[in-house]
Amino acid sequence: MKQHRPLSKKDRLLCLSPFFESGLLRVGGRTKRSSLPFDAKHPIILDSKEQSTQLYIQKCHEICMLIGVEYTRNYIQQRCHIRGIRAFLRILAFKCIDCRRFRAPGLQPPMADLPDIRFHEIQSPVIFTKVGVDYLGPFAVVHRDAEVKTYICLFTCLVTRAIHLEVAEDLSTDKCLTAIRPFIARRGQPRFFLSDNGSNFLEARKRIRRPLMLDHDYIKDQLLIQSVEWKLNSPSAPRFGGVWERLVQCVK
Repeated sequence: MKQHRPLSKKDRLLCLSPFFESGLLRVGGRTKRSSLPFDAKHPIILDSKEQSTQLYIQKCHEICMLIGVEYTRNYIQQRCHIRGIRAFLRILAFKCIDCRRFRAPGLQPPMADLPDIRFHEIQSPVIFTKVGVDYLGPFAVVHRDAEVKTYICLFTCLVTRAIHLEVAEDLSTDKCLTAIRPFIARRGQPRFFLSDNGSNFLEARKRIRRPLMLDHDYIKDQLLIQSVEWKLNSPSAPRFGGVWERLVQCVK
């Protein structure tokens, strides 16, 4: 066994000091009259090169659930003052398999190519030729001293990302067709509509294809003669409408 050298006069004085308890050297300070625990006022002084200290740091590292170096260091320093603790914690976190797995960067999947509807056609390089449509709201509007719900119908050019807003009183099919009419009068006749599977869009798509169901003569003449194509996204796939959902957020 390793023989310990006898205590010198200086070591004996340290043992008699109030900061040395149970054979452990403690830190002094000016917080003696505070209400903090004794270990917090006078933490134990340890060395990170000792094996017992390293085992204690490793145990605290597991208790802190591998959060990080600074969090573990603050947790340990509530009771102990360890020399070189930050360097040892960095080495410990580097060798810890769980920490390396948590710090690993996430994989970014490659983005798919844009569909052909997001590009201009040589025949008609005009904005609002290919249009995506969606609703946002409701918004509270005061009408005749009463609050009513009002929606906004958003039209966006799939190529230039320009937007056109129209007010819609509700989500019915009639109001949807009513919002399309001023859009066409202002921006011109589109050749392609893209929307989600909302019930108002489904019914509007049917009415455009059936001339007897159209109430507005202007829409009947324009949409049916020009052969407007109305395409719907896949059901239960709202991520396919990101081209207008991002603009909905900007408008809100």
